[in-house]
Amino acid sequence: MDDVIITSPSFKDHLDHLTRVFTLLRDAGLTLNKEKCHFARDKLKYLGLIISKEGIETDNKKIRAITEMKPPKNNREVSKFLGMTGWYQKFIPRYADICEPLYQLKKKGAKFNWSGEAQDSFDQIKRTLTEAPILQLPNFSEQFNLFTDASGVGIGAVLQQNQKPIAFASRTLNKAERNYTVTERECLAVIWALNKFKTYFGPLPVKVITDHAALTKLTNGKNLSSRMIRWALKLSEFNIEWEHRPGVQNVVADLLSRNPVDSVEGSQISCAALRALAINSREQFIKEQREDPELGHIYRYLENPDDGSVNATVCESWSQDFKLINGLLFYAKYFSNLGELRVYIPGSLRKDIMKEFHDLPLAGHLGKRKTYLKLRDTCYFPFMRKYIFEYVSTCDRCQKFNYKNALPAGRLMPIVSKYPNEIVTLDLVGPYPASRPERYKFILVITDHFTKWSRYGAPISLISDNGPQFISDVFEHLSHRLDIKHMKTVTYRPQSNLTERVNRNLVQMIASFVEENHENWDQFLHEFAFALRTAVNETTNKTPAELFLGRKIITPFSKLINVTEDAKYVGSNIERLFDEARRNMQKSISLGKNITISEGGMFTSK
Repeated sequence: MDDVIITSPSFKDHLDHLTRVFTLLRDAGLTLNKEKCHFARDKLKYLGLIISKEGIETDNKKIRAITEMKPPKNNREVSKFLGMTGWYQKFIPRYADICEPLYQLKKKGAKFNWSGEAQDSFDQIKRTLTEAPILQLPNFSEQFNLFTDASGVGIGAVLQQNQKPIAFASRTLNKAERNYTVTERECLAVIWALNKFKTYFGPLPVKVITDHAALTKLTNGKNLSSRMIRWALKLSEFNIEWEHRPGVQNVVADLLSRNPVDSVEGSQISCAALRALAINSREQFIKEQREDPELGHIYRYLENPDDGSVNATVCESWSQDFKLINGLLFYAKYFSNLGELRVYIPGSLRKDIMKEFHDLPLAGHLGKRKTYLKLRDTCYFPFMRKYIFEYVSTCDRCQKFNYKNALPAGRLMPIVSKYPNEIVTLDLVGPYPASRPERYKFILVITDHFTKWSRYGAPISLISDNGPQFISDVFEHLSHRLDIKHMKTVTYRPQSNLTERVNRNLVQMIASFVEENHENWDQFLHEFAFALRTAVNETTNKTPAELFLGRKIITPFSKLINVTEDAKYVGSNIERLFDEARRNMQKSISLGKNITISEGGMFTSK
């Protein structure tokens, strides 16, 4: 492991973060070289870049090494130059276009000929690197502005905040796209840019600034081609505010579309760590609770019982069901067998909370029941179950991709496990289009039959299908060496393998989040795993995280409202959770209708 960076909003937080990182490193048996460690810096060099509160900029020392290079004398030296400059292409809006003469020299079988065009390209790249702008770090509490434009040969975009660039992007149009109408090309530019930069803003508002006035009226749906109707539906997935700005004022994006960059491998922006919260601050949450038209008066009464703006008689009765803790309003009335505090979700944030618990990759577009149980664990608002069921039922992606799960007639006859690692199932999902740049095609799904989360230790029994990789001599030898009983499912009957259901959920998630770019499906897998591990399982009625860890897992939302479980209760909880899970498993076996088939009767086998 190398190049660890720790960022903190304050010196006090920095000390806390350092302590936590040191603890993790020590527990993992890793050591640090103090000569290479730097602490409490407001500016540092990292991976060939300089990062500070102003943003990200190039390292002059690294750039000087490039600008002092002499013209290449062979194809190998051309590749070396492109390799050194490629890391900085995000600072150069027209990088691929400028480098085109150099790319020609790298083609297989190309004869090395250092032409005047190649020299101009070589000089321009070096000159542009010395003038590279500072890229601003994104601020998720401020408005994102996305400038887009299209020409007859290319499309361009700039993501900005406060008139400072966060990232540049452009690409050429293919032969078919060059035949699009002007409006279609402009719309393509917006769709492409939103998908390229969506890891920055996700469900947050983004202002799209275009020089094509017709786009701002796109949502009225009048006189649209079938292609434009499909694109209008895609645009509805984003929280867009439109602004028309004539081309003479939309200079940056206009320039990019006129000087397009060919698609560069690895140009898809990876920002998975930022796809966390639809609600982006605790302060925003408190403000919306206090001003909420439904229960804001309860908040203000608990905050100040002498507040003359509220009806004290009404509030005194209602307030018994609520508590104000660290500025947040919680529903405290015990109902069912749950008996836990739940944060009150004001009306203005309910759509945001649904994006948080359903729409984002960390939520995985799961079904109505799973989404409701996730929310019920930490949240409350009146008629919440009805609201959630209606939201999920009308979700376009869920309607398009979700598999209809219905129990077959007859009682369930499952394999029953009584403790973790007693039975583990595994299966391959795929093939998918080769991901880039890793070229993955398959997903290996491993599931512990009891907890639904497999990570440590060798299982007692292992269930797989009859795939060649699972019946090979190597696999059988390994099973024998580890004393694992290997069982195989019935041919053409994948339902007898527990992972079949997990696979179905996983396939739905991939279909829901992977759109035009089918080569980036692997970047969401960790988030999909998180979604499944924090969802209540139908059989155990517990989340895999509860049974695997002995506690509820900490989520981005629980950190926002500062609600986490005390680790000291884990030991006493885990046996209780196991007992409850065993009872729930036995109860689930009785599901399904009793059916009788008489001799000679007909039935359909799925």
